[in-house]
Amino acid sequence: MENLKKQEKVMLRNDGKLEKNKEFTEISDFPEYIEIQFSGKCNAFCKVCPHPQVRKEIPLGKMEVQLIDRILEECQHYRHKIINIEPYLNNEPFLDRDFLKTLRKIKKIGCNVEVSSNLSVLNYETIDAIVEEELISELRCSIFGFFYETYQSIMGLDYINTWNNFFYLLKKVKQKKSLMTIQFTMIDKVGLISQEEITVARKYFKELGVKFKVYPYLDRAENNGSKNEKTFLEDKYKVVGCKSDYLKNRLAINYDGTVSLCCQDWRKQVIIGDLKTQTIKEIWDSKKVNSIREQIYGETDPAKAFFCQKCELALLEQVNVR
Repeated sequence: MENLKKQEKVMLRNDGKLEKNKEFTEISDFPEYIEIQFSGKCNAFCKVCPHPQVRKEIPLGKMEVQLIDRILEECQHYRHKIINIEPYLNNEPFLDRDFLKTLRKIKKIGCNVEVSSNLSVLNYETIDAIVEEELISELRCSIFGFFYETYQSIMGLDYINTWNNFFYLLKKVKQKKSLMTIQFTMIDKVGLISQEEITVARKYFKELGVKFKVYPYLDRAENNGSKNEKTFLEDKYKVVGCKSDYLKNRLAINYDGTVSLCCQDWRKQVIIGDLKTQTIKEIWDSKKVNSIREQIYGETDPAKAFFCQKCELALLEQVNVR
């Protein structure tokens, strides 16, 4: 497919307003950001996440070692084109007992490694290994609640244990003068967390010298159970891009080797390839992916009931109505 030029697009925000966004739409030769789900499990019951329901509907297993090695071997071959390897996808990665072994394999590739975790299943020994062996470039701590009551309401995990792990991690990073970035992540959703709590948390982490990021709530392309009424379904706007750049420079790999359209596709509704029989490069360059890519980035009109039409991360373009 021919690469598109820079153009102005808009994104539908949670408040229903449209936000302008200028971006380039060049397609990379190989995915620059690769999300890999080595295990599909998560121990949390987050109200902002589809996982509690999805795990009742579809199997959530663990990636076979042979498949891991094949994927990482190809990543090693294309390491000069990869910016980030992200060994997590809609899961809690540290539930995988072999996750440290996998992180050690990834380190040999020489790419940045970004991991997101709720920290609840970590222990001091694991934290020591992560920091001392420099296995992670950026660790995003997904702890959706600064106050005890909020945390219990949203996540339902052990608040004290999680914070003990966080403080030990922070202490270890400072002791070793580690270059690993720690980001504390929260979700802003009316009815679940107050602006007062977010303000208190922001001040607290600023004083600690920890990066703090609040993300808007997403319905995960209706996978959270809510039905959206997007303006571009009213023939006013069409999908012309993805805020997360999926299939432009980002790819999402499931534990069973299947490759999903993106991280919003929790129920694997759009499978674009299978790494048990294909390589990443073959999938990335395939006719099927190019066809989907053209629909995402506005080169062709999307098919009826196109997955991206129900996603809040879709970039939009106004349709000329005569």
